[in-house]
Order: sequence, then structure tokens, then C-alpha cells
Amino acid sequence: LVTIKKMSVAVLGGSNFVGRYLLRQLAGQKKALVLGDMYPFRQSVYRLQEELNLDLVKHSLFYPTGLKYSVGSSQEVVLVTHDYF
Repeated sequence: LVTIKKMSVAVLGGSNFVGRYLLRQLAGQKKALVLGDMYPFRQSVYRLQEELNLDLVKHSLFYPTGLKYSVGSSQEVVLVTHDYF
């Protein structure tokens, strides 16, 4: 029997339009999702969590420790740049 362990992923810049789309796609594939963003507590992020029943760890990148906490426990990191929406 082979067991495939799902990994966690940190999405930096994930509260914007493109980032939320990416989180939606990763929701069923990853064990843990971590959102790092300057404004991770936006209403749109809470709506996404409710819509997908998503357990999402959020860290503000306003301070350097937020970046440390966002990527420190993740095996994969995705950086989403500004999408201007």
C-alpha cells in the first residue's frame, strides 16, 4: 500500500482576484493552505472561505514576521503579483 502525503502551500499575495482563483483551485489538492498578504482579512477572503468551507491560515505581510510564519511551515510557496483589480 502506497500512501501519498499531501503537502501544504503558502500563497503570498493571495487575497487579490488571481490569488483567490488559485486558492480555489488548490483547495481540493492540498492538505493545508496558508495565505500571506498585506490585507489577508478582506471580506472577499472570508466569502471564499465560507463558499469552499476552507480552513485557511492567514498571515499579514505588513511585518516581516508574517512572511516568516507564512512560508515557515509550508513545503511549497507561490507568489502572486498585483493584478490591479
